[in-house]
Amino acid sequence: MRKIILDTDIGTDVDDAMALMYLLNQKDVDVLGISTAYGDTKLRGQIVRHYLDLLGKELPVYAGPAKTLSGREVWISGGEGSLHGDLSRYLSGGKNSVDFMIEAVNTYPNQIEILAIAPLTNIALAIQQDTTFASKIKHLQIMGGDFEREFAEHNFKADVEALRIVMESKISTTIVPLNITGQVAIPLSDFAFLKNLGPVQKLLHSEIEGWLELRNDSVNNPHDPINILALLHPEIFTFSRKGIVESHIDGDELAFNRFIESEAGSIRIAKSIDTQKAKEFILDGLNEQIV
Repeated sequence: MRKIILDTDIGTDVDDAMALMYLLNQKDVDVLGISTAYGDTKLRGQIVRHYLDLLGKELPVYAGPAKTLSGREVWISGGEGSLHGDLSRYLSGGKNSVDFMIEAVNTYPNQIEILAIAPLTNIALAIQQDTTFASKIKHLQIMGGDFEREFAEHNFKADVEALRIVMESKISTTIVPLNITGQVAIPLSDFAFLKNLGPVQKLLHSEIEGWLELRNDSVNNPHDPINILALLHPEIFTFSRKGIVESHIDGDELAFNRFIESEAGSIRIAKSIDTQKAKEFILDGLNEQIV
């Protein structure tokens, strides 16, 4: 059974909540814990705990540092947690997410796959704090970047110093960029079945609906669930050879990224996706009973 850590900035774009639900529906994974990153990580942890509570699941949840390594101001939508009611009963405490990651990777060296669907602050800090951390990760699976446009994707631009540390770490890494995840567009009507399931699915539907209203959009791009698909169902993707990621900086801001194939690299990127299969996997996964 695959050992997985989910590193998430849940609470802003609804795709993190979708990814959490999808991941917990998979029978062949052992989720060791969930870490929250970027900004109000305590609130993000409370949101995770509320979802777990509604699901009747008990998993460790750890909050990371609020500030980015680069010092860039945190962007929030303003609606984080607004549909979850009173979250004060979900207290945070114990080790933080960075300590958790380091401890887990040292307990299970070369066995843990990290699903990163947030800015990379937590992972970069773990690399800095434990010089053996990078060498003990089995695989790092990142949703981030854009390799077709001169465009700074959110997870990468949110903390460019963390991005630099992770990209230079030599960890075996797959990146599923925005130019791939953005190809999958699911209309709100296709999520209507969620309203006829349990309380947690109804909450998820409300969050999808609220996010689309905020963006004045009618379709959802499930960026973060697609990152999970690339790990669990690589057969519906094509990938590059190994290479490196270059970051082009304008002042203190990320301008865009480039991927360059290189035998010296440890990173591959998703190059194409079967969009219909991806949509089917995601909707079917959300429709299953939580295991």
